[in-house]
Amino acid sequence: PTASQARWERVRPLVRERLPLPIRRGTTDEQELTVAGGNPLVNGWGRASREAHVLLIDAANNVPSTVTDAEPKATVPETSTLLGRLQHDLRTDTAPPGAPAAEQPDERSPIDPATDPSLRWHRAYGPARQVEVLRDALIRLLDETNDDGTFRFHPRDIAVLTPDVASFAPLVEATFAGDPRHGVPALPVRIADRTLRADDPLLDTLGALLAMLGGRFRATEVVSFASRQPVRDRFGFSDEALARIGSWARATHVRWGLGSADHERAGIPDTLVAHTWSAGLDQLLLGATMADGDLRLGIGDVAPFTDIEGSQVVDAGALADFIHSLNASMAVLQQPSSVNGWCDALAAGLRNLCAVPDADAWRWRAIEKLIEEFRDDAVVDGQPRNDMVDAAELAALLRSRLAGAGGRPRFGTGSITVSALTAQRGVPHKVVCLLGLDDDIGAGGMAVAEDLVAVLPCLGDRDQRSEQRAQLLDAVLCAGERLLVFSTGHDLRTNTELPPAVAIAELFDAVDATFRIDGVGNARVSAALSTSHPRQAWSEPALEAGALGIEGPWSFDRGALAAAVARRDRQDSGTDTAEPLAPPKLATDGLIERISIADFAAVGGNPAQVLLKSRLGLTVLTEEDDLRDAIELDLAGREEWSIGDALLRARLEAGDDWSPDDVVAWSEVERARGAVPPMTFGNSVMTRVSNRIEALRALLVTALQGAPWRPEPVAIRLVRDATDRTLLFEGTIPGVIGNKIITVTASRLKDRDLLVSWVRLAALTLHDPTQSWQSVSIGRSPKEDKLAVQTLSLRSESDAETILAFMTDFWERSRSDAVPFFPSTSRAVHEGRWKDARAAWEPYGSSGERRDRWANLVYDIDFDELRSIPLRDDERTDGDGSGGRLALWSRRVWGTFAETTVVDEAIHKISDVLVAPVGATSADEDGSR
Repeated sequence: PTASQARWERVRPLVRERLPLPIRRGTTDEQELTVAGGNPLVNGWGRASREAHVLLIDAANNVPSTVTDAEPKATVPETSTLLGRLQHDLRTDTAPPGAPAAEQPDERSPIDPATDPSLRWHRAYGPARQVEVLRDALIRLLDETNDDGTFRFHPRDIAVLTPDVASFAPLVEATFAGDPRHGVPALPVRIADRTLRADDPLLDTLGALLAMLGGRFRATEVVSFASRQPVRDRFGFSDEALARIGSWARATHVRWGLGSADHERAGIPDTLVAHTWSAGLDQLLLGATMADGDLRLGIGDVAPFTDIEGSQVVDAGALADFIHSLNASMAVLQQPSSVNGWCDALAAGLRNLCAVPDADAWRWRAIEKLIEEFRDDAVVDGQPRNDMVDAAELAALLRSRLAGAGGRPRFGTGSITVSALTAQRGVPHKVVCLLGLDDDIGAGGMAVAEDLVAVLPCLGDRDQRSEQRAQLLDAVLCAGERLLVFSTGHDLRTNTELPPAVAIAELFDAVDATFRIDGVGNARVSAALSTSHPRQAWSEPALEAGALGIEGPWSFDRGALAAAVARRDRQDSGTDTAEPLAPPKLATDGLIERISIADFAAVGGNPAQVLLKSRLGLTVLTEEDDLRDAIELDLAGREEWSIGDALLRARLEAGDDWSPDDVVAWSEVERARGAVPPMTFGNSVMTRVSNRIEALRALLVTALQGAPWRPEPVAIRLVRDATDRTLLFEGTIPGVIGNKIITVTASRLKDRDLLVSWVRLAALTLHDPTQSWQSVSIGRSPKEDKLAVQTLSLRSESDAETILAFMTDFWERSRSDAVPFFPSTSRAVHEGRWKDARAAWEPYGSSGERRDRWANLVYDIDFDELRSIPLRDDERTDGDGSGGRLALWSRRVWGTFAETTVVDEAIHKISDVLVAPVGATSADEDGSR
């Protein structure tokens, strides 16, 4: 097929003599066959068609043949739409006139975008929002009527073409299901060209199994494989069990490999037994049989994972069964084999790993058929070949067959058809929608290393770039009345405007060169045809008449309208967030409200967490919750803290009974767990952590002043009257020795820890005012690799009541309001250190308080926006309000802290602490305050 018959006629005279095939692309011979001028889209998007025509003409010139001239195309009618004129220019290979030179007449065709809806470009925020915009656009189209009142378009008239069906199919199915209760009708839609894997869960599981065959069995791959429904049915994995398996893999440091044999194949010495699924299982199963123990290895030098009990043991057993079955199947499938033997092993392995309900037993026939067809390909003269073939090559061959096989066709169903560009290439529809034209679609692509054709491409060779652009050209030409283009226009995270894909830019450059807006100077037609949609469906522009270039509102969603109205009703002036929520209804005993001391003390450290987690019940995952596939050769801060924390707890529990043998035992346990880098890479980490923990204990001995380390929790019960109820503060204060609350931690001491200690100190003072209480925190220095000792004491006994009253108000506000208080940022603001405040909020190259998973949900804004949030009406009674809410709450919290508390902080070098006698350690001269 040809997009432009006129181009065909222009190419014919160039091929007179026999071509010296093959002709390399980019050479002089190839350039001599290129037609100058013509339509830029035919030039750029029609290379595949042009090269095919050149080769066909060359073949026709050298055999007896007759070439019939094409019938001339009629001229485009004056009443034709923009789309019709564009298609006419493509078929006739007409070069666009382009923008006129100075004082020259404009030869571009005049159009009125307001009355010509034939071509539109919709720019949205990401794939999901693209599909929402597509749905609303199609609802609007299906609502159009002819002059006689009949509907202009029907679902069967619409084709949605996308270069990535696999990614968009689930989004389309979910979004087009609609929400009839809120005015969004369900649209009939069919995904026309799913692959076999997308149609059949068993075949999808087979594909995943083949993909793992030549790999390393990474933690993420194995968990993903276990999550497939046939595998879940076989081993009884529930949603909770799968989530637990992921957490176990993280806790036991599983990275990749079913067992040590996989490590050996990658050249890793067999002395490294950690990081495999087998090692992780050993930790789980041994831990299930043991009580919480000390830092000692168990049977077989396995470090037990003891945080497993009750029904979790059943899940651990199912996981062990799964890993054993997977390992047994892979042990056979990874060996060189004849095709016949390998197919037998594959069928047996799949039966061992998968199960389907009895009603779906017919699905096994597709598996059997695929394997038998693959087996038959190795039959020669009626006899199977017994040549030994590498297993990875067999898996690659079967996987390519599985990927290329189409599922059940779903064309011509009367519904909206969603398919790849290839499947419906050149099939005319009244409405064609191009969905997901992002990134480098149609704009290029790198050759596969094994593709020798792509390394030295010649005239007529297939390449992804040319084929994708040819498919786009056919899609533009097969649109009867409307062509709708959908792409991502803004970055989801940063809101940065994104440039269009090259193919889209070329399309609308051609539009600008061909058309002008009637009566409007040099305005670009493409700008009038494009619409930038807001981030959310409930954003006001999507619901306001005329806001997105149409007479009425864009969205049909009454639920989104209700959300937008509620948001507007709750919105304050300026950049402020919503008004406070109503006070929560907590469990009460009559008029008594119980408040946990632990929750109460933590509010100063993260008020956003109090609102989102405690009040609204949200759970937020971070990158730390993700599985990791790489064996680290160095540790990040959290991993180093984890092993240091384990050593610190063991060191404090052992007391004076600690010996060098215990350090060796701890090192062996951490290495067996896989918590430290392997082999010699972990030596520096172990030494660094061991020295740090020993120095922390030395500082603790100094702080105890000869007293033994026997911390006791003190139960607290405080009753205070509020306006409409009685507040009962209950809980325990840990780490009390004598008149001190002592906290020893392997982490850095941060400003939020200071506020927690402050509240605990006030609560303990109110509980027992006869003591002169102090809070002593020992940990790492906030910035350097040094140690810090922070000592807090109240200025007077009455200050404890002041702290309790203030924190009660702060706690109640945090449960109902997004309070802009962030410990380190706010402390720097209160002390006038604005540069430090900005760095604490969003430092370069590290994670600031803006990156906190809770604060980020509420205040994901830059520092200048944060400091400019204006006061609420009920906050204007406190001072002049300069600096907005950030400054106000910084002043309230840290001002109250400074007025009621004395802080003494000493910074110590680890080396000084280790060499100095106990009780004689000294702080840096510049580190005490």
